[in-house]
Amino acid sequence: MLNKRLQSSVSLSCSISSDSAIELWHNRLGHPSKQRMSHFAMLDSDIPSTGLHNCDTCLLAKHKRLPFPISTSVSESIFDLVHLDVWGPFPVKSFYGHSYFLTIVDDKSRFLWVYPMGLKSEVKKFVAEFCAMVETHFSKKIKFIRTDNAKEFDLDIFFKERGIVHQNSCVYTPQQNSVVERKHQHLLNVARTLKIQANLPLIFWIDCVLHAALLINMTPTPVLQNKTPFEILFQKKPKITHLRVFGSLAYASVLPKPVTKLHSRAVKCVLIGYPKNIKGYRLFNLETQTVFVSRDVVFVENTFPFKQKDSKDVNHVLPMCENFSDADDVFKVKSLKQSGPVTMPASFGNGKGVTVSNRIVSSDISDDNSSAILPNDNSKGSLGASQQPLVDMSQPNGRPRRTCQLPQKFKDYQVDLPKVRTSPHAIHQVLSFHNISSLHMSFVNSIDVLKEPKSYKHAILHDCWKKAMSEEITALERNNTWDLVPLPEGKQAIGCKWVYKTKLKSDGSLERYKARLVAKGYTQQPGIDYLSTFSPVAKLTTIRTLLAVAASRNWILEQLDVNNAFLHGYLDEEVYMKPPPGFSSDDSPLVCRLRKSLYGLKQASRQWNQRLTDALLQQGFKQAASDNSLFTKGQGDDFIALLIYVDDVVLASPNIAAINDIKEYLDNAFKIKDLGKLKFF
Repeated sequence: MLNKRLQSSVSLSCSISSDSAIELWHNRLGHPSKQRMSHFAMLDSDIPSTGLHNCDTCLLAKHKRLPFPISTSVSESIFDLVHLDVWGPFPVKSFYGHSYFLTIVDDKSRFLWVYPMGLKSEVKKFVAEFCAMVETHFSKKIKFIRTDNAKEFDLDIFFKERGIVHQNSCVYTPQQNSVVERKHQHLLNVARTLKIQANLPLIFWIDCVLHAALLINMTPTPVLQNKTPFEILFQKKPKITHLRVFGSLAYASVLPKPVTKLHSRAVKCVLIGYPKNIKGYRLFNLETQTVFVSRDVVFVENTFPFKQKDSKDVNHVLPMCENFSDADDVFKVKSLKQSGPVTMPASFGNGKGVTVSNRIVSSDISDDNSSAILPNDNSKGSLGASQQPLVDMSQPNGRPRRTCQLPQKFKDYQVDLPKVRTSPHAIHQVLSFHNISSLHMSFVNSIDVLKEPKSYKHAILHDCWKKAMSEEITALERNNTWDLVPLPEGKQAIGCKWVYKTKLKSDGSLERYKARLVAKGYTQQPGIDYLSTFSPVAKLTTIRTLLAVAASRNWILEQLDVNNAFLHGYLDEEVYMKPPPGFSSDDSPLVCRLRKSLYGLKQASRQWNQRLTDALLQQGFKQAASDNSLFTKGQGDDFIALLIYVDDVVLASPNIAAINDIKEYLDNAFKIKDLGKLKFF
């Protein structure tokens, strides 16, 4: 019976056609390829070696992307085909504020243009500028533009109006836009090399990329039969005699001329590029942290200031900027991940230098009019010969704010993070208002009720603040704080601003509106309009000691402060200040020559302390050697001690008459506010 079944099975198998048999064995063996099926036929004669057709299951399970043929075609003429792509965003913004850049490559010459961008939405503007530049300077019409499928290149109306055919690559197929993709890789390789060579902080990454583009356009390539892109585009060889080592040390002449004959004639800088249409070099000043252009430069090309970690010249440079040690990895990751590009300011050479702007970046280094392919950027925001601060200080510590989010690696986990960080010893657990007086409670509750203006344009809208400013000006003029004079040649006038404060009484009611004129002392220059600035204040140990002695001997403790203390100090230096806002006409040539000190001046506290010290020494007081803020006089019942903290004074004595006498003397000399018994110091 078994033999009959076997014979029946064999006869059934034999009845299966050859094509069906190979498909059956293909399914049995787990869908191997046709080549593998031929090897199975060699193992068993029952398995056919041919006849396997396309298998639907194999196509669904094993489908691969088709190989890309190597493109060897080149356009017949320049600007027949142009390749575009956007790179970015870069994780660190340049100090120009860019995060992206638009890359444009001509298919014929392989010449490279770079447009820095802060946002991707700027693509249309720069594409239009590029088309206009080609028509004006080369008398050519762009025929084809090839891009990926990014939304920023959705410019069909713009292209149709100019007769340009827009070629798109397939979705997720950057290989079809390989010319500009490979150019990005080359660009970042050179930029990374320049960055590592000079050890520049990452905020200079944009300058590295722009300089890399300049060099690439002047480098012979096998694609062009060992000619340079510049040579193909302009039909002449580039000049490279003006090139210097990127990131190297440079000494630039001080302009305008130094203030005195003994001042330094040059400043230490770092070469970061070449300005367009200017015969000079773009430099970063290591001392002032600004960018400027100069032609009077001496280079030390084998020295890189940012590599000298212990150098005093760069020790305090870029305190707000992180010099990432993994900059190489950042460039590498971005080049691999790029679905778009990173931004950079435009800066490129034409032999005469390079211009830093938000415009096109090219590397025309000739000395003739071919540099016109780089359009001028006369906007105030560009870095020409003017200097701009390196770090954007619009945010605290010069750092942009960011929103913290849970890392993606935790998206599949339940993560409980505390929403509010609380102290284990919260102040509300030990703070109580039950024991304070009703007057003091009124004062506490009134602190935030009255709002103070933040600027002059806000204060001028209210009569109370206008009156306060007028009273301050009157007091300053009565004190002979300044003389109105023309600004001498070679001198610089510092600015000033108004500061507003609402003064409250102890019960929380309004006492007065106070407007104080403050000089912008941060613009003063050492050795020119100020010398020494140190001013002593009372040590905490001295304060505790005096209070302890007064308590043990039952002395009287009283307190006073000096009205407008800083205004009493005499100035030894020649200081000029712009007139106060709202109290001078814009076309007035006069400035304030300060005769006495003013709040905000770097030497203001020192000059006031010196004036008060002289006044006390004249009255027979002795200055303590251990603390110059402590003054003593007399012995026994006539003993009196004064402890000074800027304009606040503590008086300690067993004799109230001695205290009243010194109060009267100080009031006649400076005008004081008698605060009575010591309560808050």
